[in-house]
Amino acid sequence: MMQAAELAVLDWLQAHLRCDFLDAVMPWISRICDHGEIWILLAAVLLLLRKHRWTGMSLSFALILDLICCNIVLKPLVGRVRPFLVNTAVELLTAPPADASFPSGHTAASFAAVFALRASGSPLWKPALVLAAGIAFSRLYLYVHWPTDVLGGILVGAALLSIAFVRDFGWAQGLWFGLFHSVSAFCNAVQQQIAQLGHSGKNGPDGLPSGPCGFTRRSPWPEDISSQRRCPPPLPRPVASPPRRCG
Repeated sequence: MMQAAELAVLDWLQAHLRCDFLDAVMPWISRICDHGEIWILLAAVLLLLRKHRWTGMSLSFALILDLICCNIVLKPLVGRVRPFLVNTAVELLTAPPADASFPSGHTAASFAAVFALRASGSPLWKPALVLAAGIAFSRLYLYVHWPTDVLGGILVGAALLSIAFVRDFGWAQGLWFGLFHSVSAFCNAVQQQIAQLGHSGKNGPDGLPSGPCGFTRRSPWPEDISSQRRCPPPLPRPVASPPRRCG
C-alpha cells in the first residue's frame, strides 16, 4: 500500500510537472552530485582558504561519514528496488542507476553538506540548502527514487549533524536535536548555541544556564560556557603585613 502511494506521487509529478525545460534542467542538476562532485569541490576550495579551513574540514568529514553510512551500509542492507523497475513504462531521462534505492545518496550527501555548513557557522548553508532541495527534487522528477528514499537521505544528513550535539547533550538529546534541525532548522549551529549560552544570561528552571529548546546544560564544575574552558581559580587575596615600628 505504501509503495502504491509513493508510486502515485511519482506519477503525479510526471503527469503535471513534466515539461521540456525541466527535462533539460533536472538531469543536469542531478548529474553535478552523481558522486558528490559539487560538494567535494566546495570542500576542496574551503580547505585551501585559511580563513575557512575549519568549515572545509567539517564538510569533508560529513561527506566521508555519509559515504560510509549511505553507500556502504544502508543501501546494501535495505536493498530496495528502484521505482522505474516497478513501473517499466516510464521514460527515463538519465542512465538507470544499478545500486539499491534507499536512501537517496544524492540527497544524503547534499543535506549532510548543508548541515555541516550550518553547524560550522558558514553563511554558505543557505544557498547550499537551495541546491540540495533542487537535487532532492530532481531524483523524484527523474523517477529514480521513491519519496521515502529522499526523506531517508535528509534524515541521514541530519543524523550526521547530531554528532555535533551528542558531545554536549548526550546520545538521546543529541540525536533528537539533529533530526529536529533537519525538518525545521529550529536548533542553531553548535558554535552559536555555545555563544548564546554564555551571553544570554537566561537560566533554566533549576538555575542552570539554558540550552537550545529550553534544556539545561549540566556540568560537574563551573566553567566559562562561551569558550568551553574551565574558569581559572580565583587569585588569593593578599595578606596585609603588620605595620613596622620605626626606631
